[in-house]
Amino acid sequence: MSKIILYDIPSRLSPQAWAPNPWKARYVLNYKRLAYETHWVSYPDIAALWQKLGLSLLENEPNSTLPVISVPSKDGGPPSVIADSFKIALFLDREYPDTPRVLPPNTVALQAAFVQHVLATTFVAHLRPMILQRVLEKLDERGAEYFTRTRQKWYCPEGVSIKELCPPGSEKYKQQMEKLRAGLNTINGFLLSNGQLEDDAMSPLLENYPSSPLTSSPSGYRHWVMGTDGPTFADFCLGGILVWVRTVGGEGLEGPDGKGGNNDLWKNISTWNGGRWARFAKALEEWETIV
Repeated sequence: MSKIILYDIPSRLSPQAWAPNPWKARYVLNYKRLAYETHWVSYPDIAALWQKLGLSLLENEPNSTLPVISVPSKDGGPPSVIADSFKIALFLDREYPDTPRVLPPNTVALQAAFVQHVLATTFVAHLRPMILQRVLEKLDERGAEYFTRTRQKWYCPEGVSIKELCPPGSEKYKQQMEKLRAGLNTINGFLLSNGQLEDDAMSPLLENYPSSPLTSSPSGYRHWVMGTDGPTFADFCLGGILVWVRTVGGEGLEGPDGKGGNNDLWKNISTWNGGRWARFAKALEEWETIV
């Protein structure tokens, strides 16, 4: 039987995977242990891919993006083509009921709110000005031209280039870093509601459980976003953003501990909130295979 195809955006890095949204789908596929392969599509070729796969192009250019998956039919018919990581997760939960669910029925609305509002406004919005130039530097030539043209229009004030938006070392960059830290403090506060003690004094104790660094603390509290025994889609969305930082923030995928390399973004984030985000990244490592 043919494999599922995951369409992703390439970079000049090795491995190529860097984009946070395709990473959400990759995490889900790996977690469910589904056979798939990655096809790489540069930014300017995505619209043509959508047309080729029979997807309707949307009015706004950013909506015709990746990930997209193509899933072979079980009865020999045409493949199912799904765009958008949230819809992909719902589809895979439905079509492969014997695999772990990432969107349990009683959590769908809450996970959607966490991903579309909490992560978007308290993490991504603060991170974006600092990371756009780094993304640009990692793309192939055609992808970089497309990225510059579109992102400058969407995210930069008139007359300001991506490079000038938030230069590393500038006062604006320092202020943006503080906004990012405040945003992650907010997310940390929400996650503390699950009951875990997550502070500097607790960090050495939690590190004694490397085989399952986030599943449960000695007192039995849960550490995933939804307070569940295993990860859900919300965890993979948060993980996708962390991979984005760990990858394009430096010169390739940084280790979860943030040590070494020249990635100031990940070095900072990995130490905040008692090292929560480094442990979170470590917990997701087993589902970071790129095929």
